[in-house]
Amino acid sequence: MQAAGSSSPQPSASDWALLGVGLVFAAIALFMLGARRDGGVVLLAFAIVVCGVATATLLRKYRYRRLLPLRASIAGGVVIRPERWRAVVAAITMLGLGIVIVLFGYDVGRFFQVIGVLLALGGAVLVVLVAVGRLPPGYIRLDPPGLTIGRRGFELLVPWDRITAIASTELHDNPFILLTLDDPTSVAVSPPSARERAIAFLLRNYAWVGAHVALSPASFGMDQPLMFEALKRVISEPSARQELRGARHRLEG
Repeated sequence: MQAAGSSSPQPSASDWALLGVGLVFAAIALFMLGARRDGGVVLLAFAIVVCGVATATLLRKYRYRRLLPLRASIAGGVVIRPERWRAVVAAITMLGLGIVIVLFGYDVGRFFQVIGVLLALGGAVLVVLVAVGRLPPGYIRLDPPGLTIGRRGFELLVPWDRITAIASTELHDNPFILLTLDDPTSVAVSPPSARERAIAFLLRNYAWVGAHVALSPASFGMDQPLMFEALKRVISEPSARQELRGARHRLEG
């Protein structure tokens, strides 16, 4: 089993540049509020979103750099689902930005108002999907035999011994853990009728990101460095897999 380094990347120049762009937009928007109030409101709303994304990325990277786990473990046997509040924040942000553009963007052009309508509609749909439990989808569960990944319509079990590489990386400024299998057809799928879909899912991941499984620790409320070390230990040390017989979820470093 090959393991890439678990150290998280330092905040990059592009991260600081994005924050700088957001602050510049905010300053321009505040200046515009006196002469072109509506345009200033739209630009200020956009600047707030940009600054929020940049600040969250910078804080996360600095926090991850301070995490130096000597040993990490995850007690298994429990379904771990994505945190709903993240989907709620994304949906409300999209909806709110779209509404602001629709209400105040008429003097910045019809094109921007169309974008506002699309954002508002998209945000409204996301809010409804979160409210009815359709989002966020999926789950994971760690057991002695392997990693169970739940998708809409099927569940697949990835045996620990079939994982040949684990890597900690960033995809579009989001932390991910990538798992590569020696044979994607070795997974167990339930129900069996969904086997073709499950294998296609693994192969599609490999084509997109170079690994069969891409896990987003943040979506499950976990810190990437700790989750990486815990998974690496379970994959490389067969004796550690017996610890996954626990009845509650725990992540510690």
